[in-house]
Amino acid sequence: GQYVPEDIALMVAKNFFTERQQHFLKKTSSEINFIKKLKNQHSISENFYIFNTDSNTGFVIVSANRKSYPVLAYSFINNFNEEEIPPEVDEWMKRYDAQIDKIKLLKSSASLKVSQAWDKYLDENFEIENTKLKEAPLLDVPPLLSTTWNQGRYYNALCPECNTGGSGGHVWAGCVATAMAQVMKYWDYPTSGLGEHSYTHSVYGEQSADFQNTLYNWANMPNSLSSHNNDVATLLYHCGVSVNMNYSPSGSGAYSSTARNSMINYFNYSSNTTLTSKYNYTEENWKKLLRAEIDAGRPMYYSGFGSGGHAFNCDGYQGTDYFHFNWGWGGSYNGYFYVDDLTPGGHDYTNSQSALVGLLPHNMELELDSISAIELFCSTPYSGSTTNGENNANQYSGTSWHETGNEKIHKITTANSGRITAKITDLADNNLDVFILKYANRLTNLAYGDSVAILDDAEAGTYYIVVDGRYAEEGDYTLEVICPDNRADLIVEKAKVDPQFVQSGQNFQVNFLIKNIGNDDAPANILKFYVSDDQSLSGEDVFITSVNINLVAAKEDTAITKQLTLPADLTPGTKYIIFHVDANNEVDETDDDMNFTSAYFTIPDVGLMNCSSAINLADNELYTGNTLLYGDSIIDNYSCFWGLTNKEIIHSFTTEHSGLVKMEFSESLEGTTFVLLLSACNENACVNTFGIWSPDDTTLTQSFHVTGGVTYYLVIDGNADMGNSEGAYSVRLKFPDECPNPVITAGSSVNKCDGDHGAYLYTDWGYPNFQWLKDGVEIPDAINSGFTANETGLYLVKVNENGCINDSEGIQVKFSPKPSSAEIAALSDTTFCE
Repeated sequence: GQYVPEDIALMVAKNFFTERQQHFLKKTSSEINFIKKLKNQHSISENFYIFNTDSNTGFVIVSANRKSYPVLAYSFINNFNEEEIPPEVDEWMKRYDAQIDKIKLLKSSASLKVSQAWDKYLDENFEIENTKLKEAPLLDVPPLLSTTWNQGRYYNALCPECNTGGSGGHVWAGCVATAMAQVMKYWDYPTSGLGEHSYTHSVYGEQSADFQNTLYNWANMPNSLSSHNNDVATLLYHCGVSVNMNYSPSGSGAYSSTARNSMINYFNYSSNTTLTSKYNYTEENWKKLLRAEIDAGRPMYYSGFGSGGHAFNCDGYQGTDYFHFNWGWGGSYNGYFYVDDLTPGGHDYTNSQSALVGLLPHNMELELDSISAIELFCSTPYSGSTTNGENNANQYSGTSWHETGNEKIHKITTANSGRITAKITDLADNNLDVFILKYANRLTNLAYGDSVAILDDAEAGTYYIVVDGRYAEEGDYTLEVICPDNRADLIVEKAKVDPQFVQSGQNFQVNFLIKNIGNDDAPANILKFYVSDDQSLSGEDVFITSVNINLVAAKEDTAITKQLTLPADLTPGTKYIIFHVDANNEVDETDDDMNFTSAYFTIPDVGLMNCSSAINLADNELYTGNTLLYGDSIIDNYSCFWGLTNKEIIHSFTTEHSGLVKMEFSESLEGTTFVLLLSACNENACVNTFGIWSPDDTTLTQSFHVTGGVTYYLVIDGNADMGNSEGAYSVRLKFPDECPNPVITAGSSVNKCDGDHGAYLYTDWGYPNFQWLKDGVEIPDAINSGFTANETGLYLVKVNENGCINDSEGIQVKFSPKPSSAEIAALSDTTFCE
């Protein structure tokens, strides 16, 4: 009952075309005659109709299913020639076809928007006067591009030659290059490019372009070509080289991500240019973004469907749903196309669309409006909206977020140094983000966040706070900025739970750092621990215990390790330990809201393991066992390894101190025997797996980190399908000392030439904290187990474990000037013997 016959589709086409011509062209419609029906290759029924005007002045494409939006595309330029459809248009039409195929299978009804559109254009008394156009005129921005360039003859004159295929004896210039070039011609920019680039094509050899020494003669680039034009051909070829075009006689292709980088790096377009995907947007926000770009006079490089990387230009719109596409095919098929997904719910067939937004010359990028910046006052909430903001910044330095919505800029002046915290409350639950900038420039971003942006160690002065919308979102917000003052300010950092898996009632350890980032000493106070299902503290969270925190001087910190016991009867799953410093509000602070942090751990699912007969392993004592003689075949699947169907033996051990355990394990069996480390008596609490993988080896030496006071389990198990792996083995554990003994290793040469990649250094990853030093000075933010040294110096790592701090031995890294080219000279004439 949803099929649309030809006569009904023709009525829709006539009424729609009449409305659009009278409204946008201010003239009466030409007579429209049915020209062709395209059939779905998988079905005998039509999915859409193509109607051409009898005067070759346009076309209308109408869906053949009432659950799809009625008009899919239209044009006022020329007829639709189905005999020579370019790949870009072909892919677009196939996607319409696929969507309507999907619609036929759906049992849902048409949306209200779709039903109203069909009713409107099926009115037998349809007249423009009776529409709502007079009351609410349709939006209209005519196509921005004047060019109707192509990929073929004349345009591809400098592309590699080919004997067959292609056009005019050359391979196709490529749709990516054509789409880039048409945008550049719109701006008549650049005069010259930046740098040079070359690459080697697998068939056509080296392709190169010298952008910086080329003058692009825009004045000699007409809107279309009917004869050879070296300036246009040069531009098209340079665009192709810049993206490493995969030239081919059957069609040349490149990636859209490369097009974005080339426009910035070789043609000096704004780094604010963003390749953004429709996948991340709502239908309305995507259309709003496209309209905003076109309203700002910025034609877009646009990519569509399929695996071929099809690219074209979006440069105009009519109404809210139809956007003008210039297909880069000599003007053919240019028209207005419906960009929304046709299928109500389910898979969105339009998600693979993407666009380059903010695409304009580097010297035309608009700065953020500092003059109109809203002045804020410390700790005083401000309510605003981005709906009436500007849309100038898409990308901020230090983040890859696509801030394609409107932004609002504010400024604040602080009198003290310290932490600046900008907090936004997104009242309409829109996707708004907050940024702290040094200046009114997106490239001076100092801190950012989706609800809170934190800038530590800020000097007194003026800063700019920007609220921006990700993925074209906009809406109301409340913004509050907390400034440093003369009070204390406590925070908790580097919180960690060990081990990763903890069962209800089991001991575990927390490591954390209490910092006073304020400008006054913080007196003694109480820190409380809770277990929570999420990262925020609420009345439903379970209190564990508390600990006394001693005075912390201004700008100082203190590291704390605490043994805790998890409450009983907690449900399995991911949990969080909530750390709440100054829980009784005893300290007069700048920002009490930042007294919280969390660290995650996992309560494993209930297991089958029984450890009542587990064999205890003592420090530095060798144990010999035999899984064939003394093992049990109860556990086959562990959280870190499945299918261990052999007999297993369970060992247990508990160390006094936290640190690295050194294990020696030996077996000489035919198959592979595995050693599984569990942090609880539960096969679902597996934290590591070890094995002797080479048949030539019989001994394994391995280090792993454990938490003091926690009972761990070593399970010896194997797989019957991997050869005979049941039998004799031996294992010895060397427990950690109270003080750590870190050892660093160089992962590459430490003697480098200037310009080489840095020297990678690393230590055992299990320690709870690390601090790398160069020439005795701590390196900021170098707090991981690995570090890349990019300068000459003596490097070492400092580890804090069990309240004991110890340094590793140092490794000297040296960077030296590269040697000059060697030369040889003959002291006398040279002769050669035959």
